[in-house]
Amino acid sequence: MNIEQKVFHYKHTKWNITFRELHHTVVTVCEFVKPIYPNIEPLKYIEYFFAEIDFDKIEYNTDKAENLKYCNAIYYGLEQLLKADISKAILNYQNNISKLSKEQIQETQIKLIELIGNLKRQARTNGAGISFTQRYNALYKSIEAKEKLFPIDYQILITNFNETIVNDLLSSFEIINETFDKITPLLKALPPQQTKTKTEQETPDFKNNFNNNSTDEIYSHFKTGLVEKGYLTEQELNKYLKAAFELKTIPETLFKIKDAPNKAAIEAVFYKYYKNVAGKIHGKQIQYAALLGDYFEGYKTPTVSSNFSKSVY
Repeated sequence: MNIEQKVFHYKHTKWNITFRELHHTVVTVCEFVKPIYPNIEPLKYIEYFFAEIDFDKIEYNTDKAENLKYCNAIYYGLEQLLKADISKAILNYQNNISKLSKEQIQETQIKLIELIGNLKRQARTNGAGISFTQRYNALYKSIEAKEKLFPIDYQILITNFNETIVNDLLSSFEIINETFDKITPLLKALPPQQTKTKTEQETPDFKNNFNNNSTDEIYSHFKTGLVEKGYLTEQELNKYLKAAFELKTIPETLFKIKDAPNKAAIEAVFYKYYKNVAGKIHGKQIQYAALLGDYFEGYKTPTVSSNFSKSVY
């Protein structure tokens, strides 16, 4: 099973409470930080947990060593990975506020004010100021003293983390919002940004000899799915579209995807093009899978086509 199938299996088919609690926390926290960290991918962290934790054992096994291993994975995965990534993104955002346009700042401030309200309803409900490390150490000691762990113990661990990181997020968002408040008077003095006309915007620099889609449709889909998420630069996208759609020639050096959380995230972009933009033409699946498999390093057309057939995206 790929990661999306595993998520569905443990969340819906098996109804694994331990996994459902963890999945809910990761997805919720990622949604909270999207206004300042739009490329955050919950699956990156879920993938780590699947590699570290056997959720079937957690559900049925009462062995203390397995329970402690689970707690260690939760601690490292949530505290060290997720929280560290978010802290970095917040610092980066604060350092780059001056580079944002007036409209971007105003739009983000509206989202932050709404998020702060949501966070305040969830945060500071239990032991504010206590770090997750302190909570974890206390719970770890209690686990060592037990013969086995019950589902409620797992839920307490995750809830403790959730409360701690929500408090951290709330403090960070309030600091960013204070920065916005200080520069708002300056923003009012700035003239509104001119919106580029369609002719002024970058237009697709390739001909479509592959199918009947317009170049605008193709360009827009892949720019949204690959460039705006940081997987390709705009220059790389233009070179790819020229090679795949106009010349239909595989280059000597294949294109390379950067910083994708997993292969499924990229396959989903190409599957959605095949299904939603091209219209899932009968008998053409292998050709559309080849748009990824033939042109990008690390992808094979037969594997991509097989995943298309599963329609798991």
